[in-house]
Amino acid sequence: MKKKILLLLIIGNVATAQNRAVTTDITNFWALFDSIKKVRNPKDKINLVQKMYIDKGTIGLKTVINHFRYSAETWVDYIDKNAGTLDRIRPYTLTAYKQQETLDTKLADFKKVYPNLSNSGIYFVIGVGEFGGNAIKGNCIIGAEVIANDQPDWAVYMALHEYVHTQQTSKVYDLLAHCIDEGMADFVAELLLDKKIAEYNPSGYIAFGLQNEKEIWERFKIYLGSDYDNGNFHNWLYGSKGITINESTMKDLGYFMGYQICKSYYNNSKNKNKAIAEMLGNGFKTNEEAKNFLLQSGYVPDEDIAFVKNVKFGKITPPKENIIKVIYGYRIENNDVVFEYKIPKSMDKSLIKTVTIAGTFNNWNPNDSNYIMTFNNKDKYELRFSKNKFNISKPEQFKFVINENGWQNPPETALNVDGKDGNLILDLKQNE
Repeated sequence: MKKKILLLLIIGNVATAQNRAVTTDITNFWALFDSIKKVRNPKDKINLVQKMYIDKGTIGLKTVINHFRYSAETWVDYIDKNAGTLDRIRPYTLTAYKQQETLDTKLADFKKVYPNLSNSGIYFVIGVGEFGGNAIKGNCIIGAEVIANDQPDWAVYMALHEYVHTQQTSKVYDLLAHCIDEGMADFVAELLLDKKIAEYNPSGYIAFGLQNEKEIWERFKIYLGSDYDNGNFHNWLYGSKGITINESTMKDLGYFMGYQICKSYYNNSKNKNKAIAEMLGNGFKTNEEAKNFLLQSGYVPDEDIAFVKNVKFGKITPPKENIIKVIYGYRIENNDVVFEYKIPKSMDKSLIKTVTIAGTFNNWNPNDSNYIMTFNNKDKYELRFSKNKFNISKPEQFKFVINENGWQNPPETALNVDGKDGNLILDLKQNE
């Protein structure tokens, strides 16, 4: 039996062809975290972050700092505000090194189907909660504090997705080109995985998209020509407001559209490896090239081909919608708070194993057994508490979580939403 060669070794701070994944920033962060708990003076905290984390940081961490303009103060503020959550996710982040061999195998498979694959480092960092994965200056950066969970392969999909991005060369940043590039990263990553993305995350945008594809395409084709500066761009990508389809609001549906377009291109190609080479090797230099790729993919319905051919790129004015907003996610009954999560018509309820509540009142812990909701046989999950369990003097924030890692976005009709983070607000003071 041939010995398996482990290429993903951690050797210092630099990721090379024999060293694809580096996790030293994670171990450095937790050493800092333990030390900073004993410090009270803000200046001493800043100095400690600088000395124990930033100065010892990998190329990946330094790339993040330069790209996002982070400083030692950034981490001091983040740690002070999120100490409880960080304590909870700590054991999950420390399993990052265990996934290196799996990543090595998947990247070797990638090289077989795409021989022009260039080497890229994969750096695991503890950031400040702003991204789970990013491709910056040719390196994959994994924000472990955002995506780490109790699954043994929690980093594999994200690392593969970002690795695809390091191979892309598009020079166009408007909506269609962006969606295709993001969807391409999802699709190629899925080809390398052992299961479908929808199975990894049954409450995510891919699973949602497969349930609502026709309606999503009808909405998406209206905005095909949106430029980067158009507000509609951000509704489709990068965790922004999202799009409401069949009474449910889902973020990042542009990824799903790009995923389906690339899958169609691949499935309609006789030579599959050549199709991957064409997708990754021919970056879009103009919006028209992106449109031609869409048309060549075979994804566009026959009745929409003429429409797509005539799409002009620029600012798109969306049709006006009259939306009535209401309090969502809970109701007050006498001295009780009754949380309620109604299964959207667009979701396959057979995929739901659990619905939990995570919020400021339980350290945003989606695995808290005290907050597992009960199905009431009417397409709704509920959980009742006494008002006294919550802080009445100021609003609490929460989200519903499916299967312990599917964080649900509030619907567009929700009135009680925090504008910055998209969390639901529980304000008992207003109900006094």
